[in-house]
Amino acid sequence: MLGPLAHAEEIGSVDTVFKMIGPDHKIVVEAFDDPDVKNVTCYVSRAKTGGIKGGLGLAEDTSDAAISCQQVGPIELSDRIKNGKAQGEVVFKKRTSLVFKSLQVVRFYDAKRNALAYLAYSDKVVEVEDEQGIADTLVYMLQQEGFAVEVFERGLPVLDKARQQAPDVMILDVGLPDISGFELCRQLLALHPALPVLFLTARSEEVDRLLGLEIGADDYVAKPFSPREVCARVRTLLRRVKKFSSPSPVIRIGHFELNEPAAQISWFDTPLTLTRYEFLLLKTLLKSPGRVWSRQQLMDSVWEDAQDTYDRTVDTHIKTLRAKLRAINPDLSPINTHRGMGYSLRGLATEGTLIDTATLLAELARPDLLSGDPTHGQLAQAFNQLQHRPFRANIGGINKVRNEYHVYMTDSQGKVLFDSANKAVGQDYSRWNDVWLTLRGQYGARSTLQNPADPESSVMYVAAPIMDGSRLIGVLSVGKPNAAMAPVIKRSERRILWASAILLGIALVIGAGMVWWINRSIARLTRYADSVTDNKPVPLPELGSSELRKLAQALESMRVKLEGKNYIEQYVYALTHELKSPLAAIRGAAEILREGPPPEVVARFTDNILTQNARMQALVETLLRQARLENRQEVVLTVVDVAALFRRVSEARTVQLAEKNITLHVMPTEVNVAAEPALLEQALGNLLDNAIDFTPESGRITLSAEVDQEHVALKVLDTGSGIPDYALSRIFERFYSLPRANGQKSSGLGLAFVSEVARLFNGEVTLRNVQEGGVLASLRLHRHFT
Repeated sequence: MLGPLAHAEEIGSVDTVFKMIGPDHKIVVEAFDDPDVKNVTCYVSRAKTGGIKGGLGLAEDTSDAAISCQQVGPIELSDRIKNGKAQGEVVFKKRTSLVFKSLQVVRFYDAKRNALAYLAYSDKVVEVEDEQGIADTLVYMLQQEGFAVEVFERGLPVLDKARQQAPDVMILDVGLPDISGFELCRQLLALHPALPVLFLTARSEEVDRLLGLEIGADDYVAKPFSPREVCARVRTLLRRVKKFSSPSPVIRIGHFELNEPAAQISWFDTPLTLTRYEFLLLKTLLKSPGRVWSRQQLMDSVWEDAQDTYDRTVDTHIKTLRAKLRAINPDLSPINTHRGMGYSLRGLATEGTLIDTATLLAELARPDLLSGDPTHGQLAQAFNQLQHRPFRANIGGINKVRNEYHVYMTDSQGKVLFDSANKAVGQDYSRWNDVWLTLRGQYGARSTLQNPADPESSVMYVAAPIMDGSRLIGVLSVGKPNAAMAPVIKRSERRILWASAILLGIALVIGAGMVWWINRSIARLTRYADSVTDNKPVPLPELGSSELRKLAQALESMRVKLEGKNYIEQYVYALTHELKSPLAAIRGAAEILREGPPPEVVARFTDNILTQNARMQALVETLLRQARLENRQEVVLTVVDVAALFRRVSEARTVQLAEKNITLHVMPTEVNVAAEPALLEQALGNLLDNAIDFTPESGRITLSAEVDQEHVALKVLDTGSGIPDYALSRIFERFYSLPRANGQKSSGLGLAFVSEVARLFNGEVTLRNVQEGGVLASLRLHRHFT
C-alpha cells in the first residue's frame, strides 16, 4: 500500500518582476520530506506567477523547476524500493495552475551505486482532435488527472508549436481537415523521436492500427472509447518514457555503437534515424548477440504494458530496420530470421566460431600466462611453427593459402604480452572494447578497419577471459577479417545468377507461348470490362475459349449484383464511421456525470449529450436523403422561376440571418432554369446555409444569377474568411467538414448533396475564394427557354 504524497513547506522566495496589482512574480523554494524514505529532505525551487490571476490562483506557472535532495540522518530502504518495484514513484505533486498543470517529483533507486535520485517535471499533453464533443470530454478528464492540455482542431499549427517545445504526450486523430494524422505523426517524430504518440480515431481496422504503429506511434484507441482508459494509457506512456530514459554506458558491438543516454545507435559510424520502438528493438537484439528472440519475447521486452500490440508489429519494425541498415551498407544484413522461431543479431565474420576458438585458446594459454613468459610459451611456439608450415586448401573451388587468424594475449591490466603478428607486444589494449568489456566480466568484441578508407577491410575481434580458478588473470582475443568470407559469397552469387538466368529463359519461352494462345480473347474481354466500368451498355463478346466466355458471363452477372450490394455496404460503413465520434462523446460525458461532479459540470456535459444526440439524428436523416438522391438515375425537369426560388430560400433563413445581423442582398432576375424544383431549392439552400455559417456577424451575402446563351449560374457570394488552401480539393467529399466559428462541425453532406444535384441536372457546382475576401459558390444549370 503506497503512503500519502509529501506536503511542501515554503522556505523562502525572491521577487523577480514587480506587479502594480497583485503579488509580484517570484522564485519560491519549498521543502518536503520523502514519505517512504526516512531522513531524506528535498528542496524545490520554481517560478510562481503573480499579478491579478496569480493572486486569484488562476495563472499557469511556467515549467521551470530545480531540485536538490539532502540526507539528514541514517537511511533505511524498504524491500519494495530495493527490488526496483517503486521506480518512478510520485513522492510529491503540486498544482501550478488551477486545473491545467502540476509539478511532480518522482523517485528512482540506482542499485549499482546504492543511491536515490529525484526528478522534478511538469506533465503536459497536446491533443489534436477536430470533434469538439470528444475534445471537451477528454480535456476535462485529463485535467482532473493533473495534466496540462492543449487542444488543436488542425494539425499544421501543432508542427509550429512542436518546433518550439515538445509536449510530454501527443494524442492524434487520423482524420484531420488539413493533414493526415499519420503524416503529422511522421513529421512530429522527425522533430522529437522519443515523443510518445497515442492515436485516437474511428478507424478501427487492423491495417490502420498497423500503419500507425509502424510509423512510430506507441498506442492506438478506437472510438467509441472510455475517457478513463485514455487517461490510463497516457500515464502508461509516460511511465515507459521514464523507464527507458535511465543512463547506461556507450558500448560498441561489431559495427554497431549503442549510445543509450542519447537514444542513438550507429552502424558503420553512421547514426541511424530510428523511431523510439525501432531503437528499443535494435537495442534488445544488440544486448544479446546471437540469441534467438521469439516475437512474443521481443514484445514483452520492448512493448511492455502495451494493451493492443500485434505480433506482426515486430515483423513490420524488423523490415523497417533492415531497410535503414541496407541504406548505409547494402552488403551486410546483421538481423537474422529464424523461421518459426524469431530473430537474432547475426555475428559478423563467423562470430560464433571466433568465440569458440578464443575460449579454447584461452584454456591452452593459461599455463603460458602463469609461467610469466608467454612470448616463449607453447601457444607462441605453435603460431611460429604455423607461419613456416605450407598451407594449401581447396574449398569448393576457392584456394586458401594462408592462416588468417590474428591472436593476442593481455594481462589483467590490458597490457599485450603476446601477439601472433609480433606488432603489439607491450602496448596497452585496455581501452579496446574486446579487452575492456572482457576485463569487466562482459562479452567483449570489436570490429576495426585496417584501412580507414576501405570499409571492406574490417577485422572482427572476439575475446575470452583467461581464468585461474575464479580469478581473471588475462584476456585472449582472436581476430579474423570479414573479407575472408567474400570469395565464398561472390561464388554463391554467381551460381545463383546463372541458375536464375536459365530458369528465367525457360519461363519466358513457356510464357510467350501461353500469351500468344490467349492474347486475342483476353484483349476482347478487357475491352468489354472497360466498357462495363464506364457504364456503357455493350453486348458480350464472342470468345473462342469456353472458359473465357463463361468468365465474361460471370462478370456481367456479378456487376449487376454488386452495384446494389456495394452501394449499401458503402453507406453502412460511412454511417457507422460517422456515428463513432458522437457516441464516444456521449459515453465520455456519461462517465463524468456518473461521478457526481459540480452542478456547472453537470449542465455542461448534459448539454453535450443532447447536442450529440441531435447531431446523430440529423446525420441519419441527411444520409438517408443523400442515399435516395444518389440512387436516382434520372429526374423530371420542369421550369423553375429563379426569382421565386431566391425569395423562398431567403425567407426560410430569416431567423439565421437575423441572429448574426447578416445583410442578404438578392439581385433581381427574370430568368428560368430547367430543374426539379424541390431538389434545386434544397441545393441552393445548402449553399446559402454554408455562406451564413462562415460569414461573420454584420457581414453581407449576395444572391445573383448570371446568364449566357445556354446556361444560368446561380451564385452565392459571402464576406467570410474564405476556404483554406488545404481544403479546396476536398470540399465536395462526403463527410468532409470545416469547423465553424462556434467550434461546431456539420454533417459534411451538404455540399456533397449539391454536387449530386448538379450531376443529375447535367450541371456543375464550384466554390472559389475571391480576392476581396469571402467565397463565391456557383451552381451552373441549363437555361430553360420559353
